[in-house]
Amino acid sequence: YIRVPRGEYARVWAVAKNSSTKSVVPRLLAEGEHFSDSHLLKFDKMCNVDQEYIHHGSLHVVSVDKGIVAKVIQDNAPRLLGEGDHFIESPLFAYKGSESVIESQVVEHATITLLRVTLGQIALAWKDSEPFFIDQPGLYEWDSPDFKFVEFKDAEESLIQLGSLKIILVHTGTVGV
Repeated sequence: YIRVPRGEYARVWAVAKNSSTKSVVPRLLAEGEHFSDSHLLKFDKMCNVDQEYIHHGSLHVVSVDKGIVAKVIQDNAPRLLGEGDHFIESPLFAYKGSESVIESQVVEHATITLLRVTLGQIALAWKDSEPFFIDQPGLYEWDSPDFKFVEFKDAEESLIQLGSLKIILVHTGTVGV
């Protein structure tokens, strides 16, 4: 008998039955009363459901708030998880933290890059080994090892340069040479 209080999960090892075999697997029990007549059930401990990241064996629960992305590696590939609760069962999973997309203009995670370009800014980057400028406001995403963000520049600067690509701004009353 296990009684799980409100706001907690019970971390247990329980028996899972396939067609012909039994195995002991990790499980998270939600709030309430749980009964088992198996001598193989093993209680580990309780944990709060409001934690950002909960793991138990190959079970993973990632809770992501609004305006935040969670950086994870799933099946050896980087991913960004958006708002909500994510329940993942995988032995090839790693939680790498979270970051605000509202406060950060650049979110980088392995080969994934999120850029938030605001009005009056130009983003400088390398794309496929070529200089690349982004001058339109918006949210941009790349998942490529051939993309590398460099920096943001003020669009009012007289000279903006990355590699062989240049933007030259000639103000009224001046001459560009």
